[in-house]
Amino acid sequence: MLWFRTLRYFEYGAGFITVVATTIYNYVSAVSIRIKQQMKIILISSLAALVPVLVLIFLPQAIWGQGKDIIPSGFSILFVVFIPIGMGYSIVTQRLMDIDLIIRRSVVYGLITLILAALMSGRSLLRLIFKTS
Repeated sequence: MLWFRTLRYFEYGAGFITVVATTIYNYVSAVSIRIKQQMKIILISSLAALVPVLVLIFLPQAIWGQGKDIIPSGFSILFVVFIPIGMGYSIVTQRLMDIDLIIRRSVVYGLITLILAALMSGRSLLRLIFKTS
């Protein structure tokens, strides 16, 4: 399955490079200081995920050939954890994408839906109870 492993590495690399390039573009084109700070946090976390995979897995394979990993390639997924950690940190500290507003609205609309569903269910249950007695 050498071809599949090579394809997987290519997809990892293309994904990481796309994330880093998009983040750099957003950082350079941003006019707001807040957005620049958000993009900087995401860029650092993306690089924290990319650099160890590049140094510990891809470069040794390119230099020494197949099977000469410093660490097993299965551990590469562990470094990807840095991306959601960076996003979470950016959301909490810099209010990335005003996510708190989206969450607040979702909670309010969800509660309203639950209350209306409970009222309708209660009404239907009461009708059923009093109609059969």
